[in-house]
Order: sequence, then C-alpha cells, then structure tokens
Amino acid sequence: MSDDKRSLYVRIRQYFQPYWHPMPEELKTKKRKSAPVASEPGVDNVKPDKPKLIIKRIGRSLEKAFFAKQGPKQGEIWYYHSPDKHQVYAYFKAGDRKKFGQELRNDELRRQLKAKIYPKNEQFDRTHLFPFGYIGTENNPVLVIGWRAQHNRNDIADFENRISDKDYDVHWLTSIEKTPYGAKWVNVVRRADNNELVDSLELTMGTNTKPVEFYWEDD
Repeated sequence: MSDDKRSLYVRIRQYFQPYWHPMPEELKTKKRKSAPVASEPGVDNVKPDKPKLIIKRIGRSLEKAFFAKQGPKQGEIWYYHSPDKHQVYAYFKAGDRKKFGQELRNDELRRQLKAKIYPKNEQFDRTHLFPFGYIGTENNPVLVIGWRAQHNRNDIADFENRISDKDYDVHWLTSIEKTPYGAKWVNVVRRADNNELVDSLELTMGTNTKPVEFYWEDD
C-alpha cells in the first residue's frame, strides 16, 4: 500500500474509530517474523520426538510369545482378543517407563474410556495393562480395562514398580482370562536377553460363593 493510500485509510478508519491507531511498521515486521510455522499433518509441533505406539493384532494366544524367534519391536504392542481371553505383549527397554511423564496423565481422558472388559456388578478402576509411562494412553480399550480398584492400587502398582526398577530390557505379558466365576489377571515378565523369569503376578475376581459377572466385548 502506498503512503498516500495508507494515510487516507488511516484518516477514514479513525473517523469511525477515534481510539484506533495503526501498528508501527517495525512491530508488524517483528510479529511476522515470530509467527509459528504451521506443522505438517501428523507432526507434533510441541513434542516432535514424542514416541509412537504401534498396536498389532495377533491371531493366536500369546502365552508362548516369549519363546518365539521374533517378537515385538520397541514401541510395538502385540494383542490377542477372544471371547474368553484378552492379552497384550511388549518389549520394553530399561528406563522406558519414563517416556511419558506423570504430567501427561489426564483423568478426563481416562473417564472417556469405552472398555471392552469390566465387572458388571461392582465398582472398578480404569486399569492400565502396562504402566502409563510405557504407553502414554489413558483410554485405548486394548490397553485399559475395568478391574478391581484394590488390586489396581496395591498389587498391580507394586508389581509395576518392581519391574520398572530393573536395569535390563524385558518382555512383558499381561493376560486377562475368563474363569467360571469371573476373571483372572496374569502378569509374566522375562528378561529380553536370556528369557529368565523376572517376576509374575496372578489376581482373581470372583469365587464360587461370590461370582463376578464381566462385560466382555467382541473384537
């Protein structure tokens, strides 16, 4: 815009907006230089190195995955789902739990979970099958289910902390299996280098005297 046209524009605008004043050219230039560059699709401007999580469905149960010639890569999770079994299996490097910090936790997102599995007749926690720090998701129904709060906040939390303290890589299986009276939760963790058993955990919901009915969604 020429100086004459700009001057005319300013006078007309100030006639209708007496308190308006044009921005000095040097400030406009500075503002243009500091404008953020639009990111390309799929690129996170805030955290360009945010780890990607790949979930791969497997057509067979995963109990024997520890002994397979090939397993999931870092950042990849295998899962299996059937009418009576839900399993996830992953390879984690030492220190991987620090990938997603506690500042990223989000109660609102967790409440949005549409769980594939949960007990129908008792209160439950939305419970991660692997610790949040490894996977960074609050509401993926493959990785978060409904489970007894007492187990989640005590037994499962203690187990997760024991594994996270290890200074070596591991393969980790979490298996949720239907039982005649409810369901059981099974964790098995083995060293990635020699397949030595590191730790395991088994928890049960439901007994013959106090059964627990589960919602179990088809996949």
